[in-house]
Amino acid sequence: MAQVVSTVSPTPPPTRSRRRRSPAAVAALALPVLCALVLHLWRIGTPALWLDEAATAQDTDRSLSSLVDFLSHRDAGLGAYYLLLHGWTRLGEGEAWLRLPSALAMVAAVALVADLARRWWGNASAVASGLLLALSPMASRYAQEARPYALALFLAVAAVWCLWRAGTRPGRVGRIGWVGYAVAVALLGVVHVFALLTLVAHPLLVAARRANGAGGTRPWKAWLVAVAAGLVAPALVGAAAFRQRATISWIEPPSLSTLGDAFTAMAGTTAFLVLLGTLAVLGLRRDRLSVALLAWFGLPPLLLALLGLLTPAFLPRYLLVCAPALALLAGAAFRRFGSWHVGLVGLLALAVAWVPLTQMREPAGHGPDYRSAARMITTDCRADDAVQETLDTVRALRYYLRDGSCQPRRVSGSLPASVHRVWVLQPDWQHTKPSGVTGLRQIRTQTFPGLRVSLWTRARTGAPGSG
Repeated sequence: MAQVVSTVSPTPPPTRSRRRRSPAAVAALALPVLCALVLHLWRIGTPALWLDEAATAQDTDRSLSSLVDFLSHRDAGLGAYYLLLHGWTRLGEGEAWLRLPSALAMVAAVALVADLARRWWGNASAVASGLLLALSPMASRYAQEARPYALALFLAVAAVWCLWRAGTRPGRVGRIGWVGYAVAVALLGVVHVFALLTLVAHPLLVAARRANGAGGTRPWKAWLVAVAAGLVAPALVGAAAFRQRATISWIEPPSLSTLGDAFTAMAGTTAFLVLLGTLAVLGLRRDRLSVALLAWFGLPPLLLALLGLLTPAFLPRYLLVCAPALALLAGAAFRRFGSWHVGLVGLLALAVAWVPLTQMREPAGHGPDYRSAARMITTDCRADDAVQETLDTVRALRYYLRDGSCQPRRVSGSLPASVHRVWVLQPDWQHTKPSGVTGLRQIRTQTFPGLRVSLWTRARTGAPGSG
């Protein structure tokens, strides 16, 4: 068996002061960050909210006491994110504003990924890693979603960045670095408890840093103390979430197919995964850093799949926190390439990702176009109207009707005597009558991307407001 090479790179990295002064180093960080900022803000408010985003809008619109009470019974694992958005939405509640924290978190993640690649392999790798993460359809999709996944991805990268920095600085500055690492681990687990599976790679990163000749005389002790301190708050959140596990009982046990979906989700599309995977293979070296990055990318999906066989837990989007490792592995291929190679691959990545990048920014880019459906209802709404109560209408339609002058009541089953007409929302492939209601006739229907909206009225001659 070949012996593992213990060094991270064949040449020592430049000094910290020199990295600070180098215009090339600044440009290597600025280019992917600027790309990410422009791309993730582009049409951020155009896609209509989908079901989970509408849940974010609805639940964070509660009073603080009501939200805390809600989290004590449901969604404790999302508590930190909901509390953050509760304060954030005091300043606005539009789609773009709801999604802006996710966009900024993804931009920050791109910056840290580029900085890690610069420290490990140089400026070309920094630009490549940052651009590949910024251009991935996954990053665009979740940078523009009002859910905690982009924030968790940023914190996963921040934990690695703090860990590496803590291992390179001696004395008091190094101890401050370990405190930063503990805080990053705590925030990571509080925001998304399953994201803590990425910690499986951290001992390998400590070993890689130690093999590179830095990290102090007792890095293992410092790491154990820091990670133990960081896990205190996530343990409390995890315990509360476990007691509420019935709320995710709908998640099915994992299979080989869903495991494959998890790896595809890290890139956003199969084509982009192939591109990143090919570059990652070219960038692999027989060193401890490569092993650590492979563990970050590959072990959490396997561990979550094993957990998912015991209790509902496995969803591909829970594993997006592993995506930065793949971008870093792909960027490592450019440690010995020139800047023109980076530009060429950047153009190739944009070409591969362009179609999904544009599709996800359409009004139906996140799911059915509830915004247009709500607009249709608003223009023909009457005081005696109702909306058939479904999971979709509870969440998404309510958000888009919140400021309308007409607020149709929500019903299920038989219509109250005071309701003369009922609006029914269903997937565009369904053509069913209102459930639990008889004696109605359909007077209007319209199809939107992913959604069919129909209006039904009581078939009683002479009824007030008929027709």
